[in-house]
Amino acid sequence: MSSRHVRYQANSAEKGAALVVVLIVTTILVLMMGYISKILERRIELAQRANTQLYAAAAIHAKANELTYLLATQRRSAAGISLGSNQERLIRDGDGLWLFPYVGDELRLDGFYYQAEYQPSSDIDDGERKLMLSFALQDMAGLLPLNTSDPFWLKRWLQSQYVTLSMQSALIDQLADYADPDDWQRPAGAERNTYIKEDKPPAKNFLLQSVAELHHVPAWAKYLNEQPAALTRFSLRRSPTLNLNAVPHDLWLQLWPQSADKLKLSRAEQRWFYSDDQALTLEPSLLTIADEYMGLRPSRMIRFIVEAAGQSVQQRIRIGVARNIPYQSYMETSVGREETTVNVSPE
Repeated sequence: MSSRHVRYQANSAEKGAALVVVLIVTTILVLMMGYISKILERRIELAQRANTQLYAAAAIHAKANELTYLLATQRRSAAGISLGSNQERLIRDGDGLWLFPYVGDELRLDGFYYQAEYQPSSDIDDGERKLMLSFALQDMAGLLPLNTSDPFWLKRWLQSQYVTLSMQSALIDQLADYADPDDWQRPAGAERNTYIKEDKPPAKNFLLQSVAELHHVPAWAKYLNEQPAALTRFSLRRSPTLNLNAVPHDLWLQLWPQSADKLKLSRAEQRWFYSDDQALTLEPSLLTIADEYMGLRPSRMIRFIVEAAGQSVQQRIRIGVARNIPYQSYMETSVGREETTVNVSPE
């Protein structure tokens, strides 16, 4: 074999080896590029998600501030909280009384959810940054009061849910024992020994500070384990008066099922109760209820919730009765709780 032929074979082997190396390196580079591309896509996705969450948080914060401003400055009527857009009906007489029973631009206070579109005025993306959010306002006087010495509405609601008499007694008595300052146990109540037996912290002997605190009461813990949605029916108010204009439709359906459909239609047409006669026309059984348990005007404690892109903020506002009087607002978000103090203008 000639030296020339040997060199040709050697060169061919070297070229083949080099080709294999090139293919291996190319494959590695392709795999690395694919891996890097996936990482970049993931990073971009996370950045876009974070940007969306930040944008949603800004939208929620803006709407929450708007609702707080409305509650602090605008007129409240049987129809709800005014937007302040209909100045012709925001007129008082010489005695300072409103000339019209309602304004006509009110936001409902019965927990009805509104849909709204959010886009900052400074946005230049030609609509690409629009975000849909939902919000609802609830007058706390439209829910069943827990911190009242007269559990009239609580008893009536438990009866509407076909709760047994023994369970009704346990729920009412144990709630009273939990809140009263003594250790004397009511017939169906619960005091120290019951809590020890149930392996629960002792009764606070003070009014409820949150609706979720019902889980600490033995009978209520059992009931709420079977009916968790019941928590949405209650408020921490001390007054036994229920604002009929602010009772959520699903709660009205439980209390007065015969008139629930009529009520839904009336509210959709902005026909609210401005007199007892109007309420009695829709639900005649209200005639059997004492006046002290029914009202038509909103209270000074309003709760609202704003939701967007999986995030939500819930805030409870206590409206002051005079200029420069501070009130405490309670804010609960998906990540924590915050207490703030602000000043409000008179109604």
